[in-house]
Amino acid sequence: MSKVLKWFMIAGIAAVIIGAAAAAYVKSRFEPERLKRDLAGVVMKQTGRTLKIAGDMELTFFPSFGVRLYDATLSNPDGFDDDPMLRVGMADVSVDIMPLLSKQIEMGDVTLQDVTFRLLIDENGRSNLEGLAGKDEPDDKGVEGESGATYSFRAKSLEASGLRFVLDNRQDGRSLDLSDIDLSATPVELGKPMKVRTSLGVALSDPGLEADASLRCTAVLKPFEDTYYLKDISGNGNLSGAILKDGAVELGLQADSLDIHPQARRLVFGNLGLEASGESPLVPSNDLSGSLFVEKGSIGFADEVLKLTNYRLAAYGAQLTGSVELDGFASAPVGKAVIRLAQCTPVQVFRNLGLELPPMSGPDALSEAEGELTVDLKKDTVDIKKSMLVVDGQSIEGKATMAGFEKPEYIIDISADSLNLDPYLPPRGKAPKPADEASVTQADAEAAKSGPGAGNATDSSTTNATEAGIDAANATDAASNATAGQEAKADAGSAKPAEAVADEGILPVKMLRDLRLSADLEAGTLQARGVRFDNFSARIRARDGVVWLKPLKFESYGGKVVAAAVADVQQASPHSGMAVHVDDIQAAPLAKGFAGRDDIAGNIDFAGHVHTHGNTVPAMLRGMNGAFKFDVQDGVFPGVDLKGITEKTEKQKDKGGTIRATEDSRTKFGAVTGSGVIEDGVLFNPDLSIKAPGLRAVGDGSVNLYDGDLGYLVKAKLVASSKGQGGESYEDLTGIAVPVRLGGTIANPSWFVDVTQYLQILSGAVVGTVGDVISGVGDILTLGGLSRYQEKEKMKEIKALRVDVDPQKVIDRLEAEF
Repeated sequence: MSKVLKWFMIAGIAAVIIGAAAAAYVKSRFEPERLKRDLAGVVMKQTGRTLKIAGDMELTFFPSFGVRLYDATLSNPDGFDDDPMLRVGMADVSVDIMPLLSKQIEMGDVTLQDVTFRLLIDENGRSNLEGLAGKDEPDDKGVEGESGATYSFRAKSLEASGLRFVLDNRQDGRSLDLSDIDLSATPVELGKPMKVRTSLGVALSDPGLEADASLRCTAVLKPFEDTYYLKDISGNGNLSGAILKDGAVELGLQADSLDIHPQARRLVFGNLGLEASGESPLVPSNDLSGSLFVEKGSIGFADEVLKLTNYRLAAYGAQLTGSVELDGFASAPVGKAVIRLAQCTPVQVFRNLGLELPPMSGPDALSEAEGELTVDLKKDTVDIKKSMLVVDGQSIEGKATMAGFEKPEYIIDISADSLNLDPYLPPRGKAPKPADEASVTQADAEAAKSGPGAGNATDSSTTNATEAGIDAANATDAASNATAGQEAKADAGSAKPAEAVADEGILPVKMLRDLRLSADLEAGTLQARGVRFDNFSARIRARDGVVWLKPLKFESYGGKVVAAAVADVQQASPHSGMAVHVDDIQAAPLAKGFAGRDDIAGNIDFAGHVHTHGNTVPAMLRGMNGAFKFDVQDGVFPGVDLKGITEKTEKQKDKGGTIRATEDSRTKFGAVTGSGVIEDGVLFNPDLSIKAPGLRAVGDGSVNLYDGDLGYLVKAKLVASSKGQGGESYEDLTGIAVPVRLGGTIANPSWFVDVTQYLQILSGAVVGTVGDVISGVGDILTLGGLSRYQEKEKMKEIKALRVDVDPQKVIDRLEAEF
């Protein structure tokens, strides 16, 4: 053992003596200026760049033998500015002593301080890295200098502190300046693996970002092939600042590989994962967290090509997967993307985001969702060729196109076999309250002041309508005349430019003016508010400030509905309207499903159209005009028992006073028909006809749609027939009719008989719809004071009145207004 130790000591002493002798030899022959020229020649030979060492150069002996130099620069290639690509404030390079004896310069540990590296990209995309590594890979022997010494480009280690990296991209105008970077690598040799560690701090005033980051990897540098391979990458960082609204986020990075091609300006990576965890007001929940994983990916900044294969983005309880291929992603993107939503719980996702959903009727609404879509991106269009979304077991399919980006046009086609909206609608009684008068816009207020609905339109119009005896035959003409007057006054009251209107009403005016849309919606079965719609379809078209829903079709409860709606927002005060045609809808299941009521029944035929100006509920009600017809067979309407109240009036006529219907009263009927007009927010129905078992009745009156006031008179006669349909009609009967009035409001209606008026009728007077005694014309209460002959002729027209079979006619009437 002692002999072994002895030999080790002898060998160590010999090595020290030899090293000292070699160092003394090198020092005796050390010429700094000659070495500077030799180094500059070697660098020029290998890179074509100029190396300048402006500062001193000296030998070092501790902690190791080597060379220290100051203020060294490496020039840019021709065509770039005169500022150097690389500047080194100080470099300490240890040198292996023994190879020096044979003129081999082999580096040991390299330490750099105050380093600035400038990466420049000119207007044509050319980088100042081009040609830096030379045309050929240097061999293991190194590069020979003018002195005959051979310089190796290997080093045992590299340590750099205070490193500054500057990116100046003059092609797209972007720049980046990073400072205080620390870098270490071991060993250092081109084309061979090296362990690399780096850390940096970033402080940017715009966009207001502070960051600390560190990275570890194994790197293989092959600049002669324009390739820098990184593998086994791991890193982390901390971000904060104004860009996060003074929040803070921790980032973690993992990747199997990252290939960097500076000349081609291209990155290729594999199994890259990024995780974020932190807090920021950018998200309502203040939780800014998530993860991204990409199995394979590449980004070409020169040719603007992006490819992501099998990406996975997870955040807030939702996960998206798919792939992306894009050309020209930074200028004119063209390509394809597949996006899949893995099964998730949407309501929980919203909670995780800190978003509060409105109340929904279904306790399990939005408990499950998944979907998929394929997007084709072309020069001026975005095509969603295939999309599928399954929510709570309900499947929705569709496709869509957005054409043009400056002024886009949307083409949408959505279909579903069965779709129940009830679970997602607000619970009954919790629907948003309608806008009140305080929400009327300035344009609407002016229209209301000058519009024909101002003043005492209700009373005077009701009286005039009754005295004129508007019947079914001229209802449409009256509507047209009223509409013309309304439009003329509305136009006069809306002389302000369209841009002056406030965009805060029911219709989003600004959005609708720019909207270009073609949408087709279909559902085999659609349910909303307890009402079932079969074979549902809707066609929506929007362009130049005019939006049409035409037609809207569905089958429901044994019948069919065809409807249309329109909004014209080109002027200061929007002009909107709708038309509805109902063919043989069963009212009983409709009322039961929609309102839970058992006191309404009948088979309904209806046709009507309305249009109005304004953008708030009050203004739209005041400006409403239109016409309608209805025919209801074999049904029940609530609120009054006409036969019962008529019989009670006959029995109690000597007692006087008022006889009122009870709330639970109802009238069974065989047929109810009528027609009318809406003029400036007041609905007039002059030709109501009711046939019920033991009863015949006619009526006329008005409803003020704005304030809800009811003014209606039903004249009922008792008959011996038990038939609701057929049998004698009202005009065929003699005797005294009982005047049953409907008053109050739409929200709180009241049916009653004024016995005093009934006694006046028995004395030979005629009563009008507004409750005044008009005149005595015999022993019959007639319609609006018409003669018996006139009344019979009028009732013939009413009897012949049927709702048009063709729904297009009512839509044509609406179109004529626009």
